[in-house]
Amino acid sequence: MQETGLTLWQKFEEFDPQRDFFRWACGIAFVAVLRYRRRTAKDKLWFNEEILQLISSDLLESDDARDLRRQALRECMKKLDSRERHCIDARYAAGSSVEAVARDLGRPANAVYRMLSRVRDKLFDCINRSISQATRE
Repeated sequence: MQETGLTLWQKFEEFDPQRDFFRWACGIAFVAVLRYRRRTAKDKLWFNEEILQLISSDLLESDDARDLRRQALRECMKKLDSRERHCIDARYAAGSSVEAVARDLGRPANAVYRMLSRVRDKLFDCINRSISQATRE
């Protein structure tokens, strides 16, 4: 895992932002796993390459599900009221701490924690309903 992270960091300049980062990173991780397997080939407890290919393709297929969830999240974010949206954007898009969001909103931090929890629950439910509807269609 550490080796893969290091390789991703070293090769990041080669990444084309027009491509899907997740698929690019999975390709590098797959090669790192194969390299590791070659180095430790005498160990007996390994998946064969066919199983690794199946796991890899399954992981990439699950990327489609993540895309569906991302799209549902975008749509559900549009349904939030302005205060909820501002709170979520400040916390996650801007990366501010809860304390900073609380100062910005003029509210106690524990109130912001509660608000974030309610909004996350609301988004979770909305996303699940959207995906459920999309898979039925």
